[in-house]
Amino acid sequence: MLGAVVGTVATFLPTGSLVTADPAKPDVDVERLDQFITTSVAAAHIPTAQVVVVSADDVVWAKSYGTAQPLETPFVIGSMSKSVTAQAVLQLVDQGLINLDDSLAQFIDPDHPAASFADNVTISELLTHTSGIQAFAISDITTQANKDFSYANANYGLLGHIIEQVSQVSYATYVSQHIFAPMGLSNSYADHQAALDGGLSPSYRNWFGFYDRQQPQWPAEQVPAGYISSSAVDLGRYLQTFLNHGQAADGTQVFAPEMLATIATAAVPSGPQDRYAMGWQLLDMAGQTVYRHDGATETFSSYMALIPEREIAVVILLNAGDYLGGWMIGGFYEELNAGVTNILLDRESDANESINTHRFTLVHLGIDVVWLLLLLASAGPLLRYRHWRAQRVTRQNTKLPLSGIVILALAGLIWVPFVLTGQSVSTVAGFAPEVIVVFALASPLLALGAILRLVRFRA
Repeated sequence: MLGAVVGTVATFLPTGSLVTADPAKPDVDVERLDQFITTSVAAAHIPTAQVVVVSADDVVWAKSYGTAQPLETPFVIGSMSKSVTAQAVLQLVDQGLINLDDSLAQFIDPDHPAASFADNVTISELLTHTSGIQAFAISDITTQANKDFSYANANYGLLGHIIEQVSQVSYATYVSQHIFAPMGLSNSYADHQAALDGGLSPSYRNWFGFYDRQQPQWPAEQVPAGYISSSAVDLGRYLQTFLNHGQAADGTQVFAPEMLATIATAAVPSGPQDRYAMGWQLLDMAGQTVYRHDGATETFSSYMALIPEREIAVVILLNAGDYLGGWMIGGFYEELNAGVTNILLDRESDANESINTHRFTLVHLGIDVVWLLLLLASAGPLLRYRHWRAQRVTRQNTKLPLSGIVILALAGLIWVPFVLTGQSVSTVAGFAPEVIVVFALASPLLALGAILRLVRFRA
């Protein structure tokens, strides 16, 4: 039965993209895997999901779910781009052009946002997010915090800049010539127009519980950290290169044979059970080390995992962004990723059940109810305006002006979470625009209610 299933899905692969599947190796319950993904994608209303599972030299499973697209269709892969950037940096290290302990100051101008502390940041620290930089983008960098692990896209944006300075070519040109081409990744791009010309998938963003088709974002300085485009087939081959000790399908040695060991040695604690280094999160599961990374842009989501002991790897690409439901609150995308990983690990007892479609609806409905209640509360002072007008106001009655001052303060304080988390309004607007819409309505409603109270007092 296993051979029949693999033989059927193998037709999704373009000729020559990956080697022919051998159903006898490794031992994966592909029927269970297919059923889990099919029901989960439908329950979470994901437009399209591309899944490829590979061993060191075989295709174990490859299928497009939802609105099917060819598996060579490029998707924006989000923070999985960091692994590509790290490999490019390590190539330059192997060539003797840079050292991991080189300071950032060697590669930036005096007027760079990080210039004031660049002497105290090394390439190694950028690779492990221990530089003290806590910014989403290079342009957001202001100060250096402590050097505990702090995941920040700006670290890998800076690594992209270093690659350009050392190689004297653009980041897109370097990774195309030294990563994509040697591995035979013909549908992978670090240039937006090239990705569009290569047939970039349509993409969607969740908007108050409904997926709405949107044009993908492409911030140029963020490409090394999160905006490379690649296909499921190409990423399957990319992962095979790791399983084959840095050797591409044609025998080309793209990176050092001991790469996974190098990553494990360099990894720093990033959570209670996690470690991080060079574009990979390392987690011990079922007595085995899993190398994994997910990715999320405004309109795409992704996941990849390597299980070296089992000689197997998986990539999942979604043409949808649902920051609140898919990641932060509902966790539907995380459940999909974890469920697939558990199946590959053959963890019967820990494998997640398929996503429940009613829970998906209830989570998004719950989020929308919270937004509605926030808006109603913000409009409360205005709704009570006639009641205030009927009140007898005296200079000794301080209740009215004090409440007005408090409400006015709330109108400003509503934006404090953005300041405290270091997230710019534009970034939040890209990933969760409904948050900005609700706050943008709530803040002036509160302000207007406060002003009317204060005006009433002065009258």
